[in-house]
Amino acid sequence: PVVVTEWITQTQAERRSIEADQRALKATKPNRMSHAEITQLVAEVGDATRAIRSADPNLKAEIYRRLDLKLDYDPETETVHAKINLAHTVGQSIVSGGGLEPPRPIKGTSTSS
Repeated sequence: PVVVTEWITQTQAERRSIEADQRALKATKPNRMSHAEITQLVAEVGDATRAIRSADPNLKAEIYRRLDLKLDYDPETETVHAKINLAHTVGQSIVSGGGLEPPRPIKGTSTSS
């Protein structure tokens, strides 16, 4: 619980910082993410993913609820499609730049983590 509490506190501080950055950015230009911002976001999501993996199962449920996590299993392709709703958590952004592929499901993804 101590580790998860520290993680939640750190995540909330990062969220406040990101929200302040977003407000400042909106005041100066359209809300478009740069390549560097996308790279940073992906790195931060990876850190959060590692923290969630090691979290207590009861706390995972709360994290997933706050992310509005939805999982859809396709038995034909044996894939799980995961969706989260960050709109109420972080805000909305428009991704700019080309070459980004839409997410693809990972075959054999388990829902047990």
